[in-house]
Amino acid sequence: MTLNLSKIRSDEVQDRSKVNNEENVSTSNVISAAVHDSSSKDLQTDVDNHVQKNIFADALDIGNFIGSQSSKLSNDKKYLALTKIWRPDILYNFPKDKDSRKFQLKWLNDFPWLSYSQKHEGVYCKTCVLFSRDVVGKSKENAGQLCTKPLNKYKKALELFKKHSNNDYHKFSIIKADDFKNVVESTEKELLKFRIDSGDDVLKNHLQNCPKNASFISKTTQNDLIDCCASVILGKIVNAIKESKYFSILVDETTDISTSEQLILCIRYVFHNKVQEDFLKLIIVENTTGYNLSKVILRQLDDLGLNIKYLRGQGYDGGGNMSGKYQGVQAQILKIQHLALYTHCASHCLNLSISKACSKILIRNIVGNIQEIITFFRASPKRMLPLKTTLTNVLPNSKSCRLKSVCETRWVERHDAILQLYDVIINCLDELGNSYEETTLTTSKANNLLNCMLKFEFLITLQVLAELFSITLPLSKQLQNQNLEYFQSLQMVNTILEELENKRKNNIQSFNSIYTKSLISADMHKIEVKKPRTCSKQTNRENILTNDPKKYFRLTLYLPFLDYLISEIKNRFVGHGHETIMRLQYLIPFFFLHENTDIEKIIESAKLYVDDLIGSIEEVKLPLALQKEHFPHFDEQKLI
Repeated sequence: MTLNLSKIRSDEVQDRSKVNNEENVSTSNVISAAVHDSSSKDLQTDVDNHVQKNIFADALDIGNFIGSQSSKLSNDKKYLALTKIWRPDILYNFPKDKDSRKFQLKWLNDFPWLSYSQKHEGVYCKTCVLFSRDVVGKSKENAGQLCTKPLNKYKKALELFKKHSNNDYHKFSIIKADDFKNVVESTEKELLKFRIDSGDDVLKNHLQNCPKNASFISKTTQNDLIDCCASVILGKIVNAIKESKYFSILVDETTDISTSEQLILCIRYVFHNKVQEDFLKLIIVENTTGYNLSKVILRQLDDLGLNIKYLRGQGYDGGGNMSGKYQGVQAQILKIQHLALYTHCASHCLNLSISKACSKILIRNIVGNIQEIITFFRASPKRMLPLKTTLTNVLPNSKSCRLKSVCETRWVERHDAILQLYDVIINCLDELGNSYEETTLTTSKANNLLNCMLKFEFLITLQVLAELFSITLPLSKQLQNQNLEYFQSLQMVNTILEELENKRKNNIQSFNSIYTKSLISADMHKIEVKKPRTCSKQTNRENILTNDPKKYFRLTLYLPFLDYLISEIKNRFVGHGHETIMRLQYLIPFFFLHENTDIEKIIESAKLYVDDLIGSIEEVKLPLALQKEHFPHFDEQKLI
């Protein structure tokens, strides 16, 4: 077998040498020298190495890294291309160009940045391929030979190589390549040195006494060790889930900096009477339709050995592909497991409700002005200095000295930032607007923002936001409590709805309080109290037929915003199958006795989970009837 393989490989070399006489002479000389200098065994080893190197030529060919592919390479692949790129050996038969000239192997030694591509039959500058842009030079010309196209005409090869080595973009690529290698090679060593200097004697003894081929500090080995740790941890989590039996899934999707769509899979379960929430996997997905994502989730659960039979809940965001009633992920999984009820994050729902309510034109414009004010100050340390100084003088006990940015969906907790710092911001904008040291752009922007804040509609809108958000703010904080029960969150939402509806019912009295505060602040800053100018042809503004500013802002600002907020909260919290889950809590005696409940409705909900209950439905119904009969008037104080 060995002789046959040797014969095949020798024939391969001989057949290649017959391409032309000149190549045949060159190759024969090399082989003859090898025969005279060593035994036939050594020659066979050289030929084996030559054939083996050509096998890997395609994978590490510099031609695989050309163009847009180079910008998407990971650091590991870039380092591999710099250090392990394929290089032809002395037996390699270079093709001729049109002038019968060939690439010279010694050029790879004379110009170390050169790399020959067997795939493209030409030579490239590997540093420019990996680290330069497609557009190079001061004139921003398209990169050509040696960068994006191979050099395969060798008449003036040396002249072109020398010219390329003097280009600025090539020199810059060399510097970037050297820096890249130094960072990759030194970071890990520096970390190990830091650990040893910090007193890690185990690591120190290992590195001093271990064999050179078993130090386990290479990036490949480290990644393998990390994978092993991940496998062990994941196995323990899965075993805990199986022991607890029932579980819910939490899934979200995001796009990373490389624009890859990633699916985050987490799981929630009760283990030893304690709620656990663990991260399981990060999955790369290409298709983000509800059907495909549901298949990915089910496949991952199956790979982990988790039976969907025990899936009892789904938690996703409100995106159509996740929460869609017919084609969303939750709908696809419900078709397979009807007990896996979908629940949207309550805190997220509240923030979305408020964000949607703030799309009212007047509210939206004021919120936009608030964001512009915050951005104006945060964009320059020079502008922040007078703000900090004034803030320290006015509020010496304040711990915060900067404005926080307004988030589209989570700014409910920052609603009073502008209101509390209203005086401070006005003074700072006035100072910047009349400063001779600032640029024209800064002074004009400061004056525009100041004029915005000195309008009565800005002031009263802030007061309306502060008044209504003071109701939703405690709810927002409570909904983020880790130990909050599901039914408690719904009860809190109902309480907030009752309070908002009460304000809507008594809107004249509730708005009077807001209007009075606005008048006091307006008088303090000498702001004229008036409604916005109306126009007969204006179609996008509520032109209420009244000259009374109080009535105008109550009808165009307060009531529409209040109605919109109530409507959004109801749409996102009321219904959606929550009543079924709410009734299940009454199977616990404390909650059952505490409220006046309908036993038949409780049993109706319990029937959906008959397989999960200990005992039959009749065994559940009897204790409820007895408790209702013997404890018709439950006094919570007697229980204490």
